[in-house]
Amino acid sequence: MHKICEICKKAPATVHLTDIHNNVKKELHMCEQCAAQKGISLKQTASLQQVLKTLDKKINSVIPEEKAQVDDANEIVCGRCGISWSEFRQKGRFGCAHDYEAFNGPLLPMIEEIHGRTAHHVGKTPENAGHTEVARKRHEILECQRKLREAVELEHYEEAAGLRDRLATLKEDK
Repeated sequence: MHKICEICKKAPATVHLTDIHNNVKKELHMCEQCAAQKGISLKQTASLQQVLKTLDKKINSVIPEEKAQVDDANEIVCGRCGISWSEFRQKGRFGCAHDYEAFNGPLLPMIEEIHGRTAHHVGKTPENAGHTEVARKRHEILECQRKLREAVELEHYEEAAGLRDRLATLKEDK
């Protein structure tokens, strides 16, 4: 079932926000135009690995000695805020930014289950857009760009050169 924007009540809702305040969960579903009017930017994207790597560097530069601990019930507990894995699962939110590192082991499989893979999440494709040649070509270009960035990051320059050439060919055929 497709949701309609809760603000304009016309366009399909493609932006979904969840806010938890005082243990009360509120959801807002809106179209991209209404989201932009509210100041919500949709243009910046980062892979989950990039976000986790950045968080890890920031956390370890501030508190390198604090790691996850195991409590008496053999449960992982954050060494900084004290939240347990079961408490996170129950409330649906972390206690601090360090929890991404503390719960890295059980968290990544859970994210993989939700998103299918952890390397790069691109969101859902509308049913009517996924079958066109233009959408397929655009997806292929985006995937090629992602692989190129990864190859350069990993210093796999021969692979990067091949991907660069493939990307140029794809863009020419546009």
